[in-house]
Amino acid sequence: MLTVVVVVVIYQQKKINQLADLSGLNQLYLDEENAFQGEEQGLENEIREQLPRSLSELKETKIISGSVKGVDKGKIRVEALIMDTERVKSDADLAAAPLIQKELEIILAKETFLVADKKPEQWIEGDSVVVVCKESVYESEKLTADTIFSPAEKYFQR
Repeated sequence: MLTVVVVVVIYQQKKINQLADLSGLNQLYLDEENAFQGEEQGLENEIREQLPRSLSELKETKIISGSVKGVDKGKIRVEALIMDTERVKSDADLAAAPLIQKELEIILAKETFLVADKKPEQWIEGDSVVVVCKESVYESEKLTADTIFSPAEKYFQR
């Protein structure tokens, strides 16, 4: 009887491993640090794929995606992953330019359109947002919001 149980367990383990191979589960990161690094790398690759291919187009970018760092009356602070334009001198530099975390001040004007589950004064640190600005995100650290989507993942799929 014990031999039969052992054989069944071994057989089940083989089947589980085969299913994991087929579904790609065997490639998941097992420890949290590697999983976090893998997630960050995936986000960076996703951002890079969406970036313009020329410096002039990049400098016209008016959309940021990030997380709320703070809320004050009439403005929010958002931390976003953006290209370090100080290290980009030509179109050829774009592919290798580093992405940096940058905190930006977003002014909420009377005409700012909100597509959100809650009011800005109810947002807390870490809430995800996508902000369409009136000016380029590379022109200033103080921007005026045209439209804000929150939570970002509700309106934009990865």
